[in-house]
Amino acid sequence: MTEADDDLDVSEDEEIVTEAKKRFAMCEDWESYARDMYVEDQKFGHADADNQYQWPNQLLTERKQRPSLTVNKVRIHCLQIINDAKQNKAGIVVHPTTNEATYEAAEIYEDVIRHIEYRSRAPEAYDKAMDNAVFGGYAACRVISDYVSPFDGFDQELLIKGIPDPLTVYIDRDAKEADKSDMEYAFVFDDMARDRFNQEYPEFRDEVSDNTLGDSAPYSQSWVSEDSVRVAEYWRRKHDRKTLVSVINPATGERISRMKEDVQPSVLKALRKNPSADYRERQTDIVTVECFKIAGGKIIERYEWPGQYIPIVPMVGEETIIDGRMDRKGHVRYLKDPQRIYNIQTSAEVEFGALQTKTPWVGPAETFEGYEEFYRAANVQNLAFLPYKAFDDEGRPLPAPTRTQPPSASEAYVKGMEIAQNEMMMASGQYQAQMGENENAKSGKAIAERQRQGDNATYHFIDNQAIMIRQIGRILIDVIPKFYDTKRILRIRGEDGTMKNIMIDPNAQQAVQTQQDAAAREVNIIFNPNVGMYSVEADIGPSYATKRQEAWNAIVQILTQSPQLIAIVGDLLFANADFPGADEIAVRLRRMAPPKALSDQPSPQDEQMQQQLQQLMGMVQQLNEKLRNKDAETNIKAFDAETKRLQAIGNAGPIVTPQQAQPLIGETVGEMVQGGAPATFGMPQAPQQQPQLPPPMQPQGMPGA
Repeated sequence: MTEADDDLDVSEDEEIVTEAKKRFAMCEDWESYARDMYVEDQKFGHADADNQYQWPNQLLTERKQRPSLTVNKVRIHCLQIINDAKQNKAGIVVHPTTNEATYEAAEIYEDVIRHIEYRSRAPEAYDKAMDNAVFGGYAACRVISDYVSPFDGFDQELLIKGIPDPLTVYIDRDAKEADKSDMEYAFVFDDMARDRFNQEYPEFRDEVSDNTLGDSAPYSQSWVSEDSVRVAEYWRRKHDRKTLVSVINPATGERISRMKEDVQPSVLKALRKNPSADYRERQTDIVTVECFKIAGGKIIERYEWPGQYIPIVPMVGEETIIDGRMDRKGHVRYLKDPQRIYNIQTSAEVEFGALQTKTPWVGPAETFEGYEEFYRAANVQNLAFLPYKAFDDEGRPLPAPTRTQPPSASEAYVKGMEIAQNEMMMASGQYQAQMGENENAKSGKAIAERQRQGDNATYHFIDNQAIMIRQIGRILIDVIPKFYDTKRILRIRGEDGTMKNIMIDPNAQQAVQTQQDAAAREVNIIFNPNVGMYSVEADIGPSYATKRQEAWNAIVQILTQSPQLIAIVGDLLFANADFPGADEIAVRLRRMAPPKALSDQPSPQDEQMQQQLQQLMGMVQQLNEKLRNKDAETNIKAFDAETKRLQAIGNAGPIVTPQQAQPLIGETVGEMVQGGAPATFGMPQAPQQQPQLPPPMQPQGMPGA
């Protein structure tokens, strides 16, 4: 490389860093308010008695030694959503969208994606994203690649990773889609320890300057220090406008598309002049995704991502833009004021009770003489009796000691706590039935309705997580053919527990070729991810283990009501069991099941009916030939209609019983022979006379008539 080339690279790097600074400043300005509120919401939602995040600092200062209690009910409201999402995880569902794509290949794609999720521990990333989105209103996950083995080969695999702190992610402010799939740029920051940075990038250990992407305080002060270096991943999409040409292949009749630059000019000229080629061309956008790692003001690493999407996927609770200011909200934001009211009211109630006197004994001083120790211990010990002096020294009776009225709760404070709790339920849409509390005088139907209302009020979090997972699936479908581009074997456990050995072969002729080994419960599959195109959806529902439990419960309930069915469906019951030996029980019960329950073949009665129908159709065919010889066009049409009627009866199979078919067949044949005796279900009797057919109709108004 010449000195001029070095200067060119330096100049290009400076342009990239300048572009990154400009875009980061836009992100910083656009997201500043939402990020400040994210921190406040996270602190409020995770407040406890020690950090007291739910109390404003000014109010804490004013209260000083007074009780300032934190009874965090917001956290439970948030956990209702988070834990519901854990029980109903969204799964990535793949659908074929072109002729070459098949449903079998789509299922294999799902298995490969499930393998990636397993290798990545993706459910943990999804759960953390839901946690951050519910508490703070913002979260993110990403797709990365890594070598399968650090010591052997160059094969790479895809992984799904969570981003514990979503504030390290900035995305394009102009992205409009819900999943932000149309973002043109993004930033991901990582604070690396100085020792780790020097180990991974030794050539840049002394070249990291203070000229960072975030020059404004206080950000610039934490980018580069003696102990750490902030590394920024700058992602951007690069667009290249090209011309796409398309022609018809005369051999197959299929349309073929190529980039214009990949076709020789002489061939293009010939195709334009050939009308049968149906030559077409249009402009298209070729997208390249680039990543630059920037430390200080210097690019320390760069590479291309072989997909069309930036592999960073945010999840947003709620996003609003009001008066040009963007804000993101989670579930906490709307519960802040009711929670503050509750904390203040419960603190005041505790203070009110603490300031009241305990229940002392009251009476004349002479009454307690000689028994003082009994009355001092009366509030701390459970004494059997309390003696007192009944007469004074002069023999006059003394009144017995009495207790004062015990401390009572403040009706105003208790009522205020109830109001705050009701306001919290109204603001969240989560009522007592959903929170697991018992509501008196409520029917089961009413409680279920309350739960449904609460689910509806918070369902947007579940849906937004599904939107994020769907985009992750789209990214995986987009780049799986690029990363899994060499022959390799993936050993995958299917959703039903069946082991699958998937041989990924980019040169296979078909999308999927399958070989099953029923004895070993294994499937050997050859899979070519390059064949066909596929779309992705996110399916929200219980996990497969939950479905197995539901199937077990449903079959148990059926067998409880109808025990005689155990011989027919008993194997299905134990096939959905999870205890050791359940599979063997299922196999043994299946061997004992009635053959009719396992066979898809028709019963003997149905086979007899089919044979009789075939004999009848042979007779009808002979009669049909006789009528055709008479050139009776109209009659033949009518006769054909009746023939089709008989065929429909025959095709009905087990749906129509022999007893039901016999009168239908007899009636039909009788109508066809017009005047003959109705045919029996066996061999129909021969007609007594030749059927009288109407004369054929002459065509009217036809050319040459």
